[in-house]
Amino acid sequence: MMISRSRPQTRTLRLGTVAALTVLAAAAVSAGSLGAGRSTTADNPYKLISPGQLTVGMDLVQKPQFYTTPDGKPAGFDYTLLQKLAKDMKLKLVVKNLTFAGLIPGLQAGKFDIASDDLSNTPERRKVVSFSGYYFPNQIILAVPEKSTTPATKAAWNDPSMTITGEQGSVDEFAVEKSFPKAHFKGFPDNNGALLEVATGRAQASVVEAPLLANYQSSNPHTLKALAFPNSVLPAYFGAWATQKGNTALDAALTKWICTNMKNGFIPGVYKKFLGTTMPAIPGC
Repeated sequence: MMISRSRPQTRTLRLGTVAALTVLAAAAVSAGSLGAGRSTTADNPYKLISPGQLTVGMDLVQKPQFYTTPDGKPAGFDYTLLQKLAKDMKLKLVVKNLTFAGLIPGLQAGKFDIASDDLSNTPERRKVVSFSGYYFPNQIILAVPEKSTTPATKAAWNDPSMTITGEQGSVDEFAVEKSFPKAHFKGFPDNNGALLEVATGRAQASVVEAPLLANYQSSNPHTLKALAFPNSVLPAYFGAWATQKGNTALDAALTKWICTNMKNGFIPGVYKKFLGTTMPAIPGC
């Protein structure tokens, strides 16, 4: 396994704006779409940018899903899956570590074959990239101060007096817009900043993925808690691997691998190892 470090200075818009991505897509048609016109051949059936090598773009900053160890090596749920994926496909794994803002544009420009970041398969993203089947449950919850007494009802939080934080441009922001449209959303470049805003009393809550709150709580005990809402209030999302637009051969191979390893218990076992709980049901297989 090799890891390449290329970290753009900006970290913006997980969901991305259609206009910006469309411009990037047009610019990348000749150079990036399916890797500069790469065709399916016997030695490169999945149209990889480098035959025999699986190049993956990741943002290694979200423990326990994807992060680096103290000695700089990639680790986490996603990385463990990718190691086995590459081994099963008889490919060399190469990881390019960059900020989230560069993942989809980098994929469009043909810099890597897969973006692995528990990406939600949204309509905006489908316009510029393709997706595998789902492999990770993005459990969206509301993190509130430990002493908060505001009830877990939509009426209580869907109010102009409420400031709810989240990672800017992510499914967190989309969840606030959908579930609490009257509340004020305050975006941050990363979830730690969004959670700190709540912990210090400058916001009433933060929409965040459950594992990220658990990781924050382990380092900052007795500050925040999860507010349990009925399933109908906060939307459910599922993570998938993103690929270059139209690479159906790779998408099909990834989806087949996911389903095989979901059914044989490998993926649920890795989930249990890194997240400490049983993996919720995921649609698709």
